[in-house]
Amino acid sequence: MRSLRKERAAAIRQRRQRPPRIDPDAPARLLSEQNLPLALIAGGVAAVAGVLLWVFSRFEQPWYYTGDAVVIGFVCGYAVRHAGRGVDPIFGFVAGGLAALACITGTVIIEDLGLHTLASVLIAGYAGHWFAFRELTKSEADALWRHRMGVLERPDTDLRGGQKP
Repeated sequence: MRSLRKERAAAIRQRRQRPPRIDPDAPARLLSEQNLPLALIAGGVAAVAGVLLWVFSRFEQPWYYTGDAVVIGFVCGYAVRHAGRGVDPIFGFVAGGLAALACITGTVIIEDLGLHTLASVLIAGYAGHWFAFRELTKSEADALWRHRMGVLERPDTDLRGGQKP
């Protein structure tokens, strides 16, 4: 029994000591898969759905509920994440901006301006920005970070993955 525990502990230590394998082609692949126009369209559709959710929930419940802002931010961020497949900061700003715009539009439609409007806009924008980025593996994130810091650079490709002339 002790030898099995020792073997497992040794295997865990060995896995922890191995440096992560970094794919030098990962940054070019990740950056070339981004699609900002499609992210804008999907985020816009999600924002329209968020406006409808905001308006209908205010007619059903007369009190203010912060969860609606979080849901709108999540829906906009999720749409931008899966349609745009982005890793650049602009995707977070697009999702956060569209979520905040959805909350402002819904509030203007029901004519209920107040301090809670500012809070909901900030919450929706933060939630949208948080959920907007695609999930990366550890090696992809390391390779992208090293590429942006100039540590890992392929001499035959430019920043967007195309061939250098």
